[in-house]
Amino acid sequence: MLMEYGQKSGHPCEFLTVAQQGPAHDPRFTFQVKVGDHVFPPAVANSKKLAKQLAAEVAVKELMGDGKRGLAPSKVRRPAPTRTR
Repeated sequence: MLMEYGQKSGHPCEFLTVAQQGPAHDPRFTFQVKVGDHVFPPAVANSKKLAKQLAAEVAVKELMGDGKRGLAPSKVRRPAPTRTR
């Protein structure tokens, strides 16, 4: 959803590595999302993949809460309901 917003708005989405801390058996990764000139708050997790996902969720939540940036809840795609028999 975040990448789609970036494409539609013409602003590139980047994941910025803020920090990597802790021992090898218990690392802590901190990532932020940058869309255009706006940098969103960081997210921390014990894997790079999860930290990036959480950072993307932070950005999407902030974009949805601020209609000025163009990602209003009405523009969020929801999966079509599936029929059960």
